[in-house]
Amino acid sequence: SALHQEERYDDPGEECLLHALQSDILNLSGAGEEGELRPLDPDDRSLRIHSCHSPLREIEVLYDNILAMFEEYPDLSPRDIVVMTPDIESYSPYISSVFGAMGGAGGDGTVALHYSIADRRMMNEGEIASALLKLLALPGSRLAASEMFDLLASPPVSRRFSLDLGELELIRGWIEKSGIRWGMDEGDRTSRNLPAYRDNSWRAGLDRLLLGYAMPDENQLFNGILPYDDMSGSVAESLGKFAEFVERVDCFVKSFERSRTLAEWRVQFQAMLARFHCPLRQLRAGVCSHCRACRRAWQHCDEGGVYRRRFTCGDALLASRTP
Repeated sequence: SALHQEERYDDPGEECLLHALQSDILNLSGAGEEGELRPLDPDDRSLRIHSCHSPLREIEVLYDNILAMFEEYPDLSPRDIVVMTPDIESYSPYISSVFGAMGGAGGDGTVALHYSIADRRMMNEGEIASALLKLLALPGSRLAASEMFDLLASPPVSRRFSLDLGELELIRGWIEKSGIRWGMDEGDRTSRNLPAYRDNSWRAGLDRLLLGYAMPDENQLFNGILPYDDMSGSVAESLGKFAEFVERVDCFVKSFERSRTLAEWRVQFQAMLARFHCPLRQLRAGVCSHCRACRRAWQHCDEGGVYRRRFTCGDALLASRTP
């Protein structure tokens, strides 16, 4: 059968400069081609060009112009405004700085401009999203020393295990000097069709560290294991935190070995957040922001588990210039 194509484009006319430009694009024509210039209304402000010296200044000018539009058009609301840019990621920090600082309170007579930023990559949504992606990358990986420590050193995870910078440096030294390289244990390596050896795994390294703390410094083998020889009583708490982290990672990775329904994955996901991410102690309504974000994400999944992104109603929307 023949393909029937029907175009339904309405010519916007030439009532203003913006409509005239849109009409020229639609009809592939241009004013002035034959030496005739289109007359312009001096009060026509439908199309404006601002020259700014930096992205920050661009956002400041944008904010000022939006406020001016509110004054000029009393019936205008934030939900009527969409701002589009080719690269929303590069402007997001400036948007949060300008719109958040200037329009957040509105207590000094300024308009409280509510806004939302769309089309951002999850990795750039904040430190919790970054740590979450690192955690989700562990199942199926080699559990290399570098990626595991990178996860532990991420702010949300280090807060969850109450680790300060000094303790993180101590743990980094333990990982390197105890010989931890990759793999949880010999069983992990067997699952990868490799020989069942325990050396240089996380369990082997923890065995050395725990024996080094429990036994006197005599450099003697215990059941074929050489205790780590640089342990003292003052590091007991840090060692316990490190061991708990490794144990939780092991349980987390093993929990991904079976399939689940969407509802079961939701429970699993919430448990993962509770085990690896520590919210700030004082948060409004007593609910951490990343849990609210995850809850919204699950609520926006349809029956087939597909995520349907929705934008916040009533806010000015700043988004990437994509279809």
